[in-house]
Order: sequence, then structure tokens, then C-alpha cells
Amino acid sequence: MDNLSKLNLTPDSNLGNLPLWEVNIEYNYIGKQLIKIFEQNSLIPGVMITRNHHYQGMISRRIFFEFMSRPYSLGLFLERDIESLYNILKPKVLTLTEEVLIVDAIPIILARDSQQIYEPIVIKSTFDTIAGDSEKIAESVMIKSTTDNYRIVDVHQLLLAYSQIQISTLFQLKKLKEESQIVKNNLQSLLQVEEVNTKNGIGGNETQDINNSANLLLGNVIHVNRYVHELLKLISLYQEFYPEPPVEIRQVMNQINVEYISAEMPKMLSLVKNSARQIQQFARVLKDKVLG
Repeated sequence: MDNLSKLNLTPDSNLGNLPLWEVNIEYNYIGKQLIKIFEQNSLIPGVMITRNHHYQGMISRRIFFEFMSRPYSLGLFLERDIESLYNILKPKVLTLTEEVLIVDAIPIILARDSQQIYEPIVIKSTFDTIAGDSEKIAESVMIKSTTDNYRIVDVHQLLLAYSQIQISTLFQLKKLKEESQIVKNNLQSLLQVEEVNTKNGIGGNETQDINNSANLLLGNVIHVNRYVHELLKLISLYQEFYPEPPVEIRQVMNQINVEYISAEMPKMLSLVKNSARQIQQFARVLKDKVLG
């Protein structure tokens, strides 16, 4: 599967931007052919079941092997058609459209019961691209691509993508804070030379530009503030439902120091917002002195 670090995910990225699997098998194939698909690639999170190449449902790797590990299950279903197995399993499948934002998908998957949280999600797509190694797998077991444009996303990949978006947001916030400080420092320098500007007939346009920049900065801060608080809420919910997350997610959370960020981010946002308002006030004072 594609490396998430190469995707440049943002808060506006949707499920269609993630690496998606298209691996499917006809309902009348037998159970050992489904085992063959899973054994050929350990990364496959699930296989879609089709009837005449139209999507019918999905069996995840976890559910399949948990069921097959039960006494007599392997012997009973190894040579029976997959439809019989699917009718017994009756798996609950969460289906979302590819337009759903990644940050909006997280609370949806976390709202599922504890047995379903790690289950892969089926994505209704409008594209015909095939992800991963599914072409080779499909060819090896004589299955064809479904015409319904359904794909599968691994929940672990989705959670890692969400973590990447958090990191990207923090970087943008840090950049915004640095830019705010630069503007503030430049404005203080302008105040020191305001008398020279006035004598030379300079000042009105510059103060208007500063005020416009401050308004833009403050508007962006308000937007970022709302979005970051939503992210922090999702982090809290995630930690509540996932006290023991997978190793990959723990590594990312340790790298970005989630507890520190959760405590410091509201303070940082407040500081940036106050700085923007100070810049607006400085711009008004400078304009009054220049034009007064």
C-alpha cells in the first residue's frame, strides 16, 4: 500500500484520498479460495463478496479467521461456497462515500461497538482505479473487478492518516504563530518611524495593508481555533475508546506528545488571537497618528 507520508493529507482530505483496496471474489467460489487471497497478502484487510461482479458485502480478515479457528468450521466451509459462509457470518459492514472527510469519519468508526471498531470500512467510490496489489491477487484466483466501484480502507490506515492530519495542523498553527510575531515586530518598527513617514507623506496605505493583514490573520485564527478544538475533542474520544491503540498509532502519539499538545494548544491559539487583536489596535493607532 502507498506510504501515507507521501499523500500530503490535510483537514480537507477525504476517504477517497487514502490507499484503498479492491479485492473481491464471487459468492459461488469456495472457502479455500478466500483463504488463498488472505494468505497471498497479509495486508489485505478484507475481501468484497460479489454476485455477477456486483458488490454484495464484505468479509474482513479478522472475522474470517476467527470463525475458521472454531472447531469444525474449517472442515465444513473449506469446500463450500462463500455465500453459505457469508449467510452464517452476516457481518456488519460500515459503508461510507469517498467524499466523507477523514476527520469526520473518525467519530463514526469510534461510535461502533467494541467488536466492530477495528473492522475495515467499505468506501463507495466513483473511480475505477485499483489500489495495492489487488490486480495480481485477482488474476491469481480468477476474480474480476466489480463494476460498482466499491473499495476497502483499513481502519489502521485511517487512524494513521488522522494522526498525520493532526501533525499537519500543528505545523500550520506553529507557522501562523511565527507569522503573527513577525507582523507584530514589523509593526512596532513602523510605530518608531511614524513621524518620518508623516513628514514624507507616507503612511495611509501602509496602515491599511497592516489592518487588512491583521483582519485576515484573526479570521484564520478563529477558523483554526474551532477546528483544533474539534480535533482535541476527537483525540479525547479516541483515547477513551482506545486505551490500548495499535503500535503504529502509539508511536505517532508519542512523537507528537498528545498530552502536551492538548494542554498547550488552547493557550497557543489564545496567544495568536490576542496578538492579532493587538496588531489591529496598533494599526488603528498608527492610522490615527498618520492621518490626524
